[in-house]
Amino acid sequence: MVIGKDILFCQSNNGIANSLQQQTQQLIAECKMTGKDHEVLHVWLEDFLTSIKQLKSSDAELQQQGFEKINMVVKEFEEFFE
Repeated sequence: MVIGKDILFCQSNNGIANSLQQQTQQLIAECKMTGKDHEVLHVWLEDFLTSIKQLKSSDAELQQQGFEKINMVVKEFEEFFE
């Protein structure tokens, strides 16, 4: 039964990760920022993209770490871009 829950957890997180990745790719493609804000966005995006990769992992523990990291990184976004 636990294995079934882990598989469901992995599948739902993979869908979320794919959606986040598509939206992030669109953001990058349409970015018109320049200067310091642009550089700060790149730093933030590196952490965010790493978190998405973890969320796409087939390992439930790595997915959980990715989920937690995404939540943290999203909160950090507000600090970078007040």
